[in-house]
Amino acid sequence: MKNTILSLLILSACLFICCLHAKENTDIDQQSLLGRLLITGSDLTNRVEVNTNGILCILKIDNKSTWSSQSPPICKVSISHNLPYALRCWSGIYFEKYTKIELLDSIGVPVNKTDAGKQIGKLTNKKQILQMIHARYIEWLSGKVRVPGFVSIKPGQSLDKEFSIPNLFRISKPGLYTLIVQTCLIKHTEGDANDPKIELIWLPEVRMNFNLELKSQP
Repeated sequence: MKNTILSLLILSACLFICCLHAKENTDIDQQSLLGRLLITGSDLTNRVEVNTNGILCILKIDNKSTWSSQSPPICKVSISHNLPYALRCWSGIYFEKYTKIELLDSIGVPVNKTDAGKQIGKLTNKKQILQMIHARYIEWLSGKVRVPGFVSIKPGQSLDKEFSIPNLFRISKPGLYTLIVQTCLIKHTEGDANDPKIELIWLPEVRMNFNLELKSQP
């Protein structure tokens, strides 16, 4: 009986160690892909226009990043409008926190998120977004940031944000992927920056298929 229990304990310990090694190897593989992933294909821009309010959402994926801290491929989201007046809206600070972003592999299975990716879409209602806006205003008052967060977008201008796909998702292999993005325009309707009245204009989700290949190591 004692030998059986001892054998089971040894087996459990071995399985636990194997699981740790498997997780470590997965993380190493994912890290080794950063900086080596390249978008391929001819149609890398998907456009959806919201006919009810004249707002245009453009999704683009490419291999160039504005910031050195972001690993390509990069998703760039642009929101513009053709209304006959300027829109006063949120500048897109903390964009990922109020935007729904999902990545599917070639068979439609969601790709696991990184720690940064787990912050995606955490702000889901007006109350939470107003708390975010107020916190940003307090930072502005204290001098930590230069702008409180609202900007005006004239007809023909755009609100542009971008994020690194591999920084948010644990991509473990090249292949065909589908990126799904749904964001909202946070419209400032009245009030000051400290106590604004806002309208959340949710844009339709945009889906884009793209192929990832590995860049050869030197």
